[in-house]
Order: sequence, then structure tokens, then C-alpha cells
Amino acid sequence: MIRSTATIEFDVPDRDGLDYFLEDAARLLPEGYELVDTDRKRFVAIARSTETKAVTVERIEDAYTCAPEGWQALSVRPA
Repeated sequence: MIRSTATIEFDVPDRDGLDYFLEDAARLLPEGYELVDTDRKRFVAIARSTETKAVTVERIEDAYTCAPEGWQALSVRPA
């Protein structure tokens, strides 16, 4: 399995307290994304797609090169 390493940023309203900020970030999180970081000073949250793709390799050694640029290998199973 591989997943994209690309991230998106989205604005989070300024409210009093870190708990409110994190609640708003979770509520505003686009569908199909997971929250990976927040930056309260800039009022943004950073998210990564939860989309994964299956990849089959002929040899286990190929696992290190199976992910194209911008993608990351999560798990590997031989063919």
C-alpha cells in the first residue's frame, strides 16, 4: 500500500483556547483527509489524504522503489 505525501492547509477561525481551535480544525477537516498538524499562530490546519493504493512487487527488494515520487510506502506484501 502507498499513500500520497502531499498535504493541504486550510484556515481555522480564531477562537479563545486551544481546545476550541482543535475542535474547529477537526470539524472543518475535508472528507477523505486526516489531520496531521495545526499552526495556531497562522490559524491553519494541515491535513493529508487518507487515499491509499495497492501496489504489487515481484521481489521484496523492489518494495523500496515501488512508490513513485510524492508517495510513501505503508506496507508491502510480495506477489
